[in-house]
Order: sequence, then structure tokens, then C-alpha cells
Amino acid sequence: MLSADVESSSFTLGTLKRNKQKKKVVVHYDHDNGEVIAPSNQFERILLREGIEVRSDENYKKYMYIGNITTKALVKKLDTNMSVEQYKEELLHSFEEALDEESSLITYLEPSHSESRNMSDLCQICIAQIRFIDRIYYSRPLFCSIFERDILKWSPEIRNALISSIPEVITDVGIQGEAAKELQSFLLRDVEIDPVGCKLAVISALLLLNSDSGAAAKDAFFDLLGQLSAHFHVDQLSLSRRGKLRYSLDEIVGEVFGKITQFIVLGGEYRWRQVHKFLKTSALSEKLGADEFVSQGSDIVSGSRAPRVRNFFVLF
Repeated sequence: MLSADVESSSFTLGTLKRNKQKKKVVVHYDHDNGEVIAPSNQFERILLREGIEVRSDENYKKYMYIGNITTKALVKKLDTNMSVEQYKEELLHSFEEALDEESSLITYLEPSHSESRNMSDLCQICIAQIRFIDRIYYSRPLFCSIFERDILKWSPEIRNALISSIPEVITDVGIQGEAAKELQSFLLRDVEIDPVGCKLAVISALLLLNSDSGAAAKDAFFDLLGQLSAHFHVDQLSLSRRGKLRYSLDEIVGEVFGKITQFIVLGGEYRWRQVHKFLKTSALSEKLGADEFVSQGSDIVSGSRAPRVRNFFVLF
């Protein structure tokens, strides 16, 4: 993230001899001519207090400069400071806000100012970081961000790496089926640069993707039930036998649909229109989606109150 190791210029003769014997190149940055830039956000202000500056080179490209300490020493110092909860929260929160700016993201991901880097290195780093994530719970935004772009015109190295990573980063079975269809269409399109490499990357990805329509439909159904349960905060409907607000997804969805079914059966089409009207207006009145993703079979514990649940059961 930050610049490369910077060794102090005050070396003893013995140190220089050992470096020479090991054939290591000691790079001195004490004569760094970059222009210091004032911090542009809270994250950079925090780093400045730690002695980390934002500078620009002769081409006005921003980079991070850590002074006369090594990266290892800097990391150790930050780890020590992170033991203070307030400092940790401030640093991480300001870092997340800073990443909203694309220019800041590029600056923070630069491995080193001294090394000759190009955008392909940055892209490879981003793909590697996505692959490192254990599980991506919301695959739809990632799917859209990939296939809404004409990635076939990208640099072959980056394009092929991204295509090959799709089975790893998109874990939702339903979205995998859609990704498989999109990749199949790539095989029919003309690729100007490295068409063979592109097709091999597509084929290798297709072999790993789950394109079973039945499994995709089942996964989409469970996702719908999970969003419904969280959207209405149905974990607040009643207490468990022990008086705790603790339900499995099956119990929650079963209770919701049981109530809806009972209401409609007793009132016919008129009551169904009431339910439909309530669902439609409720969806428009709140931000679409759930506050917290609820996975299949998991237990849900919520301390928040749910006025919409009470409104919902006024119908009954």
C-alpha cells in the first residue's frame, strides 16, 4: 500500500560491507524531491500524524512517502496504535471513506514509488484482493460491474485473469448461471487481441461455473425468502418457547406465509388485493433490500423494533 522500504542514510562501515557482500542494493530516499501535498481527507491527516506524507512527482502523480523508516517498522507502529479501539475505528472509518475517491484508491494501492509500475499491476492487485475474500454475499453488484463493461477490449492479461476469477468470486448459484450465459456469448464474439487466450479463459471458467437451472431457481427462491424475512423484521413477530427472539429462517418464513395464507383464505380476492397493495407501498416507502443478509437455516437475533410488522398484522 505504501512506498518501499526506506533505510536510514547513517550506516556504519560494517553495515555497508555486509550489504556489499550480500549483493544487496540499498536505495536512499533521503534526497526524495517529491513535493509535499496537503492531506485531502481525514485518512491522510491521520497518516501525516504518523509521519507519512502524500507527495507528487515531476509528473504530478501522487504517492505515499514514509520517511526514513522501513515498512516493517511502520506496520509495527500502526499495529500498536490499533490496539486503542478509538484510534482503530477512526482509522478504518476514514480509510473506507477515502476509498470512495478513485484517485485515492490508486494512490493507496501503489506498491512503491521507486518501482516502475503501470495500470496492469494495479488491476492485478485488485483482482487478487477480490479472490482473497472468503465469500461475497451480494454477488449481483459484482456481476453487473463486470458484464456491463466491454471487458473483451481490455488488456489481454487483465481480461483473462478477470474471466478466470469469476467462478471464485461469484459464489451465488443463481448469479453463476447468468455469468455462464454471458461467458458463452463471449465465445461467439470476435476478439481482436489474443482471441485464443480469451477463449481458453472463458472455457476454463465455464467448466467451474454451476449452470444448473434447477439449482439456480432454488437458490434464487431461498434468497427471496431471506430478503422477505429481513425486510419485514419478522423475527419480532413472537417469542420463542424460552422467551427469546431467536428464530431459524424456516420458522420465520413459515409463520409469515401462514399468516398471509390464513388472511387470504378467509377474505378471498379482496383481502389478497389488500396484501398486494401493502407489499407494493411498503416496498416504495423503504430502501429496497434487507438491512442484514440472512442466510438459509441461520438463526436471527435482532434488537431493533419493527413498526412495519405491527402495521402488517393490522390486516389480520
